[in-house]
Amino acid sequence: MHAAREKTTPGPTSGADPAPLVVGPVHDAASLAAACRRRLETPAPDVFEIRLDRLVPPPAAWDLLLRRQIILTARHPLEGGPKGLDAAQRRRLLLEHLEVADAIDLELRSLPGFRDVAAAAAQAGAARIVSFHDFRGTPSVERLREIAERAAEAGADIVKIATTTNTPAELARLFAFAAEPAAVPLACMGMGALGRLSRLLLASTGSALVYCALGEANAVGQWPVAEFRAALGQLAGGSKKPRR
Repeated sequence: MHAAREKTTPGPTSGADPAPLVVGPVHDAASLAAACRRRLETPAPDVFEIRLDRLVPPPAAWDLLLRRQIILTARHPLEGGPKGLDAAQRRRLLLEHLEVADAIDLELRSLPGFRDVAAAAAQAGAARIVSFHDFRGTPSVERLREIAERAAEAGADIVKIATTTNTPAELARLFAFAAEPAAVPLACMGMGALGRLSRLLLASTGSALVYCALGEANAVGQWPVAEFRAALGQLAGGSKKPRR
């Protein structure tokens, strides 16, 4: 059993120019060790995403992990999860650890078979991130809009869209979609050759969450946490009007 604690919904900070929450995925032994250091590196992520499909933290690790907000994920094999993990195993992992979750991440494709998990998350006070991942490219703006609308209608508190951005055209499509008004907060990011650029630009223009590496990245395009915060700060500083 995990220790009870007050839960909060992951999302952007308030203000005229909201900053995204930085999420550090915990997906292997190295990232778990980084997240569990007695003194976290500065700057540290705001949120830990526990990739239960790849690693289940031992009981002794949870007290240290719970210093941050927690997103639980058990990824579908077609969207980055291991091929040997079936739906029943993924459901069990999420339900077993739900009491510590500030949010759970369920793929849009998984929702029909995971309605019990989504309902349990709502009952437990955990936000629902409904996600879509495309490892081959970036769909049209119309297609991305349709995905986001379906996720919102299904009860998403945050819609996460991660696509492959290897070309300027792919990045432009993702950026154009992210700039549109949305029914619920969006967390948009690119993977691939222009992934780092996409994450910096989208984070600076309203993305609710940005995923940064704790050690070795688990997606092409992730920044190390400290590098990302420094780059975002420089971008924000450069966008301010100079004093006269």
